[in-house]
Amino acid sequence: MPKVEEVSQSLRKVSDQLEGIYRDSPHIQRHITGLEGEIARATEALKFVQTELNKAIMEDQSAQARQDQMIARGRFAGRLSEFLESIAPRSADDSGAIQIAELRDLIAGIRSRLNNDETESRLETILSFISDKMTEYSKLLNLEHSGSSLRLDLKKLTVVANTVDGPIPLNRMGSGENWVGYHVLSHLALHWWLRKRERPVPGFLIFDQPTQAYYPPDSTEGGLDQIEKDDDRTAVQALFRLMSFACSEITPDFQLIVLDHAHLKDDWFGSAIIQEWRGQNALVPYSWPDK
Repeated sequence: MPKVEEVSQSLRKVSDQLEGIYRDSPHIQRHITGLEGEIARATEALKFVQTELNKAIMEDQSAQARQDQMIARGRFAGRLSEFLESIAPRSADDSGAIQIAELRDLIAGIRSRLNNDETESRLETILSFISDKMTEYSKLLNLEHSGSSLRLDLKKLTVVANTVDGPIPLNRMGSGENWVGYHVLSHLALHWWLRKRERPVPGFLIFDQPTQAYYPPDSTEGGLDQIEKDDDRTAVQALFRLMSFACSEITPDFQLIVLDHAHLKDDWFGSAIIQEWRGQNALVPYSWPDK
């Protein structure tokens, strides 16, 4: 692929030749022939750029490298477009007019493709960071496919685990424990990115009874001793530890509100309790309906 400086030198050379064309009409055909040659070479260079762009999209390269390449190609297309604007033929009958028009159309198409690819590349980069954080959080929970490469499927709006046996969507990941766990870690990963980039999204998240499935219906105190299975008690502890760890990462100005039945005996859990509503001490006092 020719360097930008080499292309610039070629364009300046063509510009100098064109000045001679308009001054010396008896030799205009010879200069037009030279111009056609330069246009043909520039067209081949643009086709090469197009080929390289398609290859870059297909190859699994880093997002930054692809972005740098697209910026360089955009500059090349811009400079070539400026050159074409400066050498407009005197009449529509000039032999180079048709080729120049075709070249302009080609440049316009490439510019449109570059803009679309840049948007897609940025989105892929963002999703890659969020997917890495989701995978990291999943290692703190004992879930099905925990530790596998996780990602968000924007078309189906679901979580997908990439495994050696192929992609597995959330609805095929088994129990409700998996669904709750993956929903929690996905929301935390999204807010981690939003706060990291200071995006204009409210910096709070509310979870309503994420551990409800683990407790019997008649449970009153929320202690782990009210959960029958050892695995379920471990899962409840792990879920709250993940929330605590994520809150320490998602800074600044982030608040996680959890409305839940659970009551762990750990000091870090107790320090996070703002208000405890149990028995007669209810969020909506029992006396209110009577009044």
